[in-house]
Amino acid sequence: MTEVIPGILEQEFPAITTKISLVEPFVKWVQIDLLDGSLFNQTNFNDPTQFLNLKTKVGLELHMMVENPLRMVSSWAEAGFKRFIAHTEGLLNIDEFVSTIRNQMGLEVGLAIDLPTPAEKILPYLEKIDCLLLMSVPCGKSGQKFNNTVLEKIKTIRKSYGKIPVEIDGGVNLETGKLCIEAGAVRLVSTSYIFSRNNIKAAIEQLRKL
Repeated sequence: MTEVIPGILEQEFPAITTKISLVEPFVKWVQIDLLDGSLFNQTNFNDPTQFLNLKTKVGLELHMMVENPLRMVSSWAEAGFKRFIAHTEGLLNIDEFVSTIRNQMGLEVGLAIDLPTPAEKILPYLEKIDCLLLMSVPCGKSGQKFNNTVLEKIKTIRKSYGKIPVEIDGGVNLETGKLCIEAGAVRLVSTSYIFSRNNIKAAIEQLRKL
């Protein structure tokens, strides 16, 4: 069954906690987006200390859309995050990032590529990471239209290393999510589709059954 991970991109911490509470009964993980203007023009809430007192049963996954993400991993790990996904476009040393999180910190590590980045860039690292995130919209904003070019990337990844959990982020709904699953993805990150629904539980279940 498809794993659904609600994505949260907000400017204020209370909005983040509200969204976590809305989905907490229905999912195992939520993804918190991190933008500080260093890699992409956008910024959002990026103070890890606010999470120190957060009481939640869900796992916290950090989608790091920043330059040199290794500089801030420790503070987010101390705040309770268990999975770190960083963009190859912002990494100075991919192997160092992966080794630090996976081997030294004992946490889950993933890599991500933005929509314009070819799948071939990520292929040498697939056996070293816990998951791969493929953007299906340009990084930085919620509510963008799904780009079908990601489907060929999924297929390329599957042919290269079929064991890696492929996670899709951007423009995910029932129609686009089905296309991603058929192409070989196993995780769907959904923001606008989930949180715009009156019945959040039903929206998550519908995605999960794709």
